[in-house]
Amino acid sequence: MEFILFPFIIFVQVSGQLLLKTEEIHVLIGREVFLKPTDIQFQNSTHDAVCKVEVINNEPMTQQVGSLIPQVFDCDFNYRTIKYVHHGSPLLSNDTVKFRAYKLLEHDTISEYFDLLFIIENSSYEVIQPALPLIITEFFGLSDPIDDSILNFNFSRKDGAICKVRMSRHISHRPAHGQVIVGRERRPIDVIKRRCDDFLQLGLRYEHLKPPSPNIDFILIIVEVSDPYLNGGDLITEWFQIPIIIEPGFPNLPPKASFSGMYLMDVDQFIITAITPAVLSASDSETPSDQLVFNISKPLLQHQGSIVHLSDHTRPINSFKQVDLNNFDIAYKPPSRSFKDRQMFEIGFIIRDPDFAFSDPFTMHIAIRPAITAAPRVSMNVGMVLLEGQSRPLRKSNLEVVDNDNIHDVKIFITGGLHHGRLEVNGKPAVTFTQQDVISESVVYHHDDIINVGLKVREGNELQITPSLLRAVDHDTTDEHVKFTVTKSPSTGKILKKFSWEKTGNEIYTFTQQDLNKGIIYYHHNGDEIFNDSFEIILQDANNPPNVSPPYNVFIRVMPVGDDPPKRDPASSFNLEVQEIDIGFFNSHNLHFMDIDSRDEEIVYTITTFPRFIGSFAYSDTGKNCFLSNEILLSKSYNLTDKDKNIVTGQVFNITILPVNNQVPQLHTGELLVEEGSSTLLSTNELSVYDPDTLSSDLQMSLFTVPLYGSIRRSEQPLRVGDLLSLDDILTLRLEYTHDNSENFKR
Repeated sequence: MEFILFPFIIFVQVSGQLLLKTEEIHVLIGREVFLKPTDIQFQNSTHDAVCKVEVINNEPMTQQVGSLIPQVFDCDFNYRTIKYVHHGSPLLSNDTVKFRAYKLLEHDTISEYFDLLFIIENSSYEVIQPALPLIITEFFGLSDPIDDSILNFNFSRKDGAICKVRMSRHISHRPAHGQVIVGRERRPIDVIKRRCDDFLQLGLRYEHLKPPSPNIDFILIIVEVSDPYLNGGDLITEWFQIPIIIEPGFPNLPPKASFSGMYLMDVDQFIITAITPAVLSASDSETPSDQLVFNISKPLLQHQGSIVHLSDHTRPINSFKQVDLNNFDIAYKPPSRSFKDRQMFEIGFIIRDPDFAFSDPFTMHIAIRPAITAAPRVSMNVGMVLLEGQSRPLRKSNLEVVDNDNIHDVKIFITGGLHHGRLEVNGKPAVTFTQQDVISESVVYHHDDIINVGLKVREGNELQITPSLLRAVDHDTTDEHVKFTVTKSPSTGKILKKFSWEKTGNEIYTFTQQDLNKGIIYYHHNGDEIFNDSFEIILQDANNPPNVSPPYNVFIRVMPVGDDPPKRDPASSFNLEVQEIDIGFFNSHNLHFMDIDSRDEEIVYTITTFPRFIGSFAYSDTGKNCFLSNEILLSKSYNLTDKDKNIVTGQVFNITILPVNNQVPQLHTGELLVEEGSSTLLSTNELSVYDPDTLSSDLQMSLFTVPLYGSIRRSEQPLRVGDLLSLDDILTLRLEYTHDNSENFKR
């Protein structure tokens, strides 16, 4: 027996013919089937090199009603080591699994994609004995309980016979239009595991929740039986979807392309551009949008580019979900060749809902603007795949930089990466190289032969240990019997087994590869200020006595989390002076906080109160104009948040507004009517003054001449040439004109 820990470095160099042939595989509904070596046959040339097969999981039009276990296996696999599990859906008659095969030679990696077709056959179950569907007679109604009138279980019920039922909403989106409840209080049941006979006594019911809805729904159950009188005592696993007939419902309607989408995107040449929901979106009145799947029915031609998922922009995809569009994870990747004129391409889609209804085909157009640039650009970047300890030269087929006029002067700099290896040019470590070095195969990546089992977790957080991070392969043992034993525990954390419905898990010291496949194994950091951790494991199989591997160390890098909030920069004034006619700009000289764990661009300022007067000599005319003669002091409050969510509250920033006084006063005069020999008071209708940047109390008028046929008095005192008047004199009615009784009608 041999154990292999098999982490990949990304992607491929050379494409070639590896696959010889595949066979269609028949599987009974709700059952599992083991792949035979004759189902996938490779060329004999694969025997002289390491050859691996990887399951492609990010294509939602594959593995639609089942899954393949394990996710990575040898090309030369043994019977009963690879299995396809059908999840019991009666809605599809076939399913497809997409694979990528790798042949890892000493200096090259050859890869090839291929599909495997599974034909699903309807057949009676060996253990599960369905009788009747559940019935919902009205919207928001309740079904009868799930008891022996709905289904039963066929097993011996003798000593040694064990039958268990599992049900979990975390495994499937079913039921889609209601929930499973128990008791008079209608308590929802998301997860349950019981012995089979006890399960039928619980009184579980289906409650309808989402009208209007299609006329059918399902509840997924998984039954596991170990019975000496069935199947030779081997474990039997059956997946069954209990049908629910919703009588007031209607047949499932197909999804459709949303009217809000433009179905036209304009992109720059050479730039990978995300496809947004404003360009492409789907709608279905019965289905949450994140469960809708786009399938490319009319693909782009090879010279027109491709659709990619941004988690791996080197590999074209044929399907994706609406949730990927919402997260801006789907993009158009233009072709590497250049165009002189604007190009217009089209791509066809159909949309699929969870009940496998399809929309009408529709088209999206892609317009490519030609780029006129003399700058160098990357025209090819497809990465490489190699085993631990191997070396690979970079070739033009996987990395190419082009330039219109001086490619020989273009240098490529290494700015990151290389955590588990080194790059050499002509046998010497290097941080820069040229395209000519790539063409001559002088640039070589050397893996350091350290097992790439490394975890990265934020301080005080936990991380799911997935098969891509830790995987063991045994050629003659299934995943559920490959056991990991922790021989040295982590010093600043612990290993947990935690199901998705649990908030906290249980610390464990043993787990299986199947546990890793299910995603229930976690590393939890305890928050100590220690940023490197590790634990040691050994592997063993189910042999008696077990075959045991040498110890392996799993290294954990803890990313520190800043516990200290941002602090004021002592060189910053936290005050802004601005003239009343200017615009003031904030910069680090007047507003700056520092944080040792955050870059400046990661510190967010949030204004909590808008600027307000806290001291001034301002006079407002009904809130529209503000007259300034002296400086005004305004204040605004704000909070700060760094990248680690540390918050500083109640900060105040002062703004001093300086007056300019560059506006000319405006004088208003009107005609004064007075009877002969009488007197009258002057108001602002006859005399007033206004200055937009001076307080009214500071405005004064000088008397240049006096009336010819009367006099101006202020508080009974006659005024002479040169005396000063204020606006306050007019407003308080202290000014009076008196006529001298002469026969002149104008003064």
